[in-house]
Amino acid sequence: MESPSPGELFERTFNPATTEILVRSLRRAYGTACEHHEPERGGNEATFGYGLYHYAVHELCLEAERASDEVTEHVTQRQVIKNVTSRRVTNDVTSCKVTMAVSSKRPLFRLQIGPYEVACHRVGLSERESIWTAFPKNEGAALSMMEEQFRMPLFGFGGGVESARKLILAHLGNADEGMRAVYLCIPGKTEGGRITGWLFARPIFRADEKTAAAPSTKQVLLPEVVVEEPTVTLKSKRTDEAALPPEVAATELVVTRKPKKSAHEATG
Repeated sequence: MESPSPGELFERTFNPATTEILVRSLRRAYGTACEHHEPERGGNEATFGYGLYHYAVHELCLEAERASDEVTEHVTQRQVIKNVTSRRVTNDVTSCKVTMAVSSKRPLFRLQIGPYEVACHRVGLSERESIWTAFPKNEGAALSMMEEQFRMPLFGFGGGVESARKLILAHLGNADEGMRAVYLCIPGKTEGGRITGWLFARPIFRADEKTAAAPSTKQVLLPEVVVEEPTVTLKSKRTDEAALPPEVAATELVVTRKPKKSAHEATG
C-alpha cells in the first residue's frame, strides 16, 4: 500500500540523523526488556510489553536531553561565527538543529520533535506483520493522537496528511528476538476507542532488511586430486662416499613413481 507524501517539513524533521536516534533508543529498550524477561518466574508477553514501554520512555528521555548536539536537518541556514579578529560574521552552512524535548512523561508520554508530537507504542511482534493491520492495543492513550481534521468526512481516509502534526513511533518485536521493525505512522481511522487505520506509515528500521544484505557464506569445495603412492628405493653409494665413515656418508633416498598401467594391462 502506497503512503501519501507527508511533505517537505516531515522529510526535513525526520532526516536520517533523527530516525537513527529513535531507532537506537528503542534498540536499547528492547535489550533491557529482553534481559529482564523471566518466563520461569511468571513473565509473559503482557509483562514484557509493560516493561518495554517504560524502558522505551526512559531511553527516549535520555536522547532528548542530548539531542541538541546530535540531531541535524539538511537545510541551509545562517550561522553566526567569530573570525580571527573576534568580529562577528555570518556563514552559510548546510545543517541546522532539530529540537527534541519531552513535552509530557506522565500520565501520557509525548516527545516533541520539531513541530511534531510523537507517542511511542508497540503494535506487533514481528517484521513479517503488515503495518497496515498492526495498531496499538490500548485505548485512550494512542487514540488521543488522532487529529480532529482526520475525523471529518471532508477529508476522508488518506486526506490531509501534510497537515498532520501527531505521529506514533510504532515498533514491533518480542522477548525472544528483540526489536524487529520500527515505523513512523499517522493515525487515520478509529473504531471502538482504538486506532484501526494509518493515514501514513514510513519504515525506519526492519530487521529482515539488515540481514538480507549479508554475503553468502556457502563453502566452495575444490575438485578432489588423486595422487599415486610413490615407490621408495635406496640409491647405491658413489665410489667417493664408500671410504667415508657411516655417520658421514648418509644414505640418500630416491623416490620414483610407478608407471601407470594401460587399459589393456589393467584388464589382463
